[in-house]
Amino acid sequence: MTKKYYCSIHGNERNPKLCKCGCGRQTNIIKKTDNKKGRIKGKYSNYISGHNKIKHLGITKEKIGLANNGIKNGMWKGNKVGYQGLHNWIRRYKPKPKLCEVCKKEKPYEIANISGKYKRDVNDFEWLCRKCHMIKDGRMINLNKLNKDRKKLAEDNNAIIIGDFK
Repeated sequence: MTKKYYCSIHGNERNPKLCKCGCGRQTNIIKKTDNKKGRIKGKYSNYISGHNKIKHLGITKEKIGLANNGIKNGMWKGNKVGYQGLHNWIRRYKPKPKLCEVCKKEKPYEIANISGKYKRDVNDFEWLCRKCHMIKDGRMINLNKLNKDRKKLAEDNNAIIIGDFK
């Protein structure tokens, strides 16, 4: 009479030569006994290398995510969050509109801070297109000034400007 093997999770009969993950592939014969890992020379291993990772269903993944969300997460920094971390957090929790919140013409690509104080508050940020963000930060004025200076310098030296900014 042959010994029958049963799945430790589902309780149904299984072939000891096949990987326990359910992929259906045959496992290798163990070449060396390792008592710490529970491996015996000459027996089939339980898993193919890399297949013993736990596979969670979508519902379980959502529950794990909610259990470690926000302040419950061990990596949570609260108000000591950095610039990039804060912007990533805002992108996750502030819904992106179809159009820029200022001009209502272009698609928004950037998150802009309203107050200048980088606090963890979704209402202190807005979705802007690149142009509106540069105008609001004052970078558009600097860019136009730089462009005028470049043109004047080129005219004085009888040079051609390559890559003119408009």
